[in-house]
Parts: sequence; structure tokens; C-alpha cells
Amino acid sequence: MFKKKKMSTISISVFSADLKLIGFENRRELHLSCGLVNIARGNCSVVMKPDTNNINGEILISSERPVMNANLSVPPVLFDQVQSALKNNVDRPLQLILLLNKYLQVDNHGVLTTSAGRFHDQYSLALDSITPASGMGSNIAKSSRIHSQGALIQTDGALDLSVIGNGMFVLGPPEGINKPYYTRDGAINLDEKGNLLTSDGLPYLGRIQTENGLTQNLSSINIPFSTLNDNGERILVSNIKVFPSGIIEATYGMKTVKRIGQLALARFSNPSELKELGTNRFKETDKSGVPLIGSGDEDGFGKFQAGSIESSNTDVTNELTTMIKAQQLFSGASRLLQTEVEMVRSIMG
Repeated sequence: MFKKKKMSTISISVFSADLKLIGFENRRELHLSCGLVNIARGNCSVVMKPDTNNINGEILISSERPVMNANLSVPPVLFDQVQSALKNNVDRPLQLILLLNKYLQVDNHGVLTTSAGRFHDQYSLALDSITPASGMGSNIAKSSRIHSQGALIQTDGALDLSVIGNGMFVLGPPEGINKPYYTRDGAINLDEKGNLLTSDGLPYLGRIQTENGLTQNLSSINIPFSTLNDNGERILVSNIKVFPSGIIEATYGMKTVKRIGQLALARFSNPSELKELGTNRFKETDKSGVPLIGSGDEDGFGKFQAGSIESSNTDVTNELTTMIKAQQLFSGASRLLQTEVEMVRSIMG
């Protein structure tokens, strides 16, 4: 004796789909040829159309070797979602789930046990359940850069700087751009005028030392190659030192030391949303938040370390291990999908 059970969903596998344009208004309709998954030995024909006001429909199921005919009205956004899924899914079958507002009776083998020769009912659809449940594969929705600390490479260069912490160097933008750029690249170059520049000529910004202290506004930093000593003699720069705070001092001759300024640092509330410009350059976006400007002697910005540059934050060993795990998961998922397809084909006879 078979036990009856109540079923509130109908699972269908879409084998083919046609988009038809109806009437002068070119009303869209999706015509689906499907197989019934959780009702044994069944097949179905479904017509789906967009409707801004309704999410309902009507089904007719014959009880002998069940054949289901359905007409669905769904919101346009849901219609577009299904249409896109069908368009992008090359490998059939694609599975959809219809949520009924009344129960169907089936036995343990999935055989429809309604006593009527035909089953006629209204049903409603769950917005989340119409989403394709299998056969869709995956694609990249979005990628984000991880701004974690990379390994440091020692260079012993006076102007090779790395930032230990969350801060980023502030760069003057190219001509015609009114907002600064940001980078973790601390390989600073000096041009023939003593300006601190990136490899492609953008200036590093900071506060300049004056007789009254450091300026408040950021500007490009320049290290003069020579100065006059107390005797009025011109002496050349002999050493440059950058402190953890970002303070830059230049030594002229043997003992004349001058403070040049302080490199600025910026940090963001959501750095993963910075827009990547290439060559390790970034700019702010609405999602990244506005930059907070500080220096190496303020909490939360990090410290400068001279004589080193930051390399990639990618750990090759960890990434290789992650890739192997992903391959194993993909292989397992592929086997499960193949098993599901074989089960559907077996049910369909």
C-alpha cells in the first residue's frame, strides 16, 4: 500500500525555450518545453509572460502519465531573470520550481494520486524559487582588490619606502584631473629638480616645512640639491632620511640638516571599492568613502619604513592550495549534476 504525501511545489526541468512576440505591441511570452521532476513520468508545457500587477497562473495536470499545461504571469523583473538564465545556460536541463497555493497528492514514488481525471488549480509563485536551481554554472559578479599588507623587499634605498599599516601614499593627479590618486607603491624617484615622483611622473604629496611649521595643505615635495651654509658657501646634499612619521630630512655637506616636509598618508573606510587605474594607482569612489588624510605619526594610518618596498600580498602557497580545493569542489559538483541529469532522464522514461 502506497502512502500519500502532500506536495506544495512542482519542480520542472526546461529542455527548450522560445521567446515569442505577440500582437502589434510585441508582448513577450516564453514558451517552455519541460519535464516534471518531482512528479513521476511527466512532461509539461509552460507559457510565461510578464505582468506588472500579478504573480499567479493556472495549471492543468492529467493524472494518467501526467502532462501539465501552465500559464504563468510574473513581474517583468522576474521574467527578465528567467529569460537571461535560459539564454546564458547552454547546458540543459535548467531547473525551475513553482510554488503552489494548494497541495498535490503524490505517493512515495512521485506518482500523482488525485482521484480526478484532471487536476485544475490556481497557484502562486515564490519570487526566490523561480530562480534557476541547477545547471546554471557560475560567473564572476564582481572582483575586489584585497589591500592587505604585502611582503617587504629590502633595498636599502633612502627613498624606497613601504607603509606598515593601512595608509596609502597620496599622489598629485595628471593634468586635467582634480582629485588625487592613491598608491602603495613607495619606489620614489628624484627628478633633475629634486621633485619626489612616481616612475610615471606623478608627484608624491605632503606638507611642506616652513618657518612657521608644516603647511596644512598638501603639495608636491621638493628636495633642493644644494643650500648655503652659515658662511654663505654652497654645499651639496649628502644624505636623505625619511622617518617612520614621514618626516623628510636632508643633510648638506657634513652636518647641515634641513627638514623638508612630511609625506601624507590616506586611508578609506572601504578600500576594496577604490577604482583601480592600473600601475598600482587608485582613486576614490562613492562606495570607498572620502579619504582621511594623516601621517605616520597618527593612529590608524601606519608607519613608513625606509629602505624597503612592498611586494605583492599574494601568498603563492595559499593560493595554490585554494585552487586545488576549488578544483576538487568543482569536480564533486560536476558529478552531482551529472547524477541529477541521469535521474531526470530515468524519471522521464
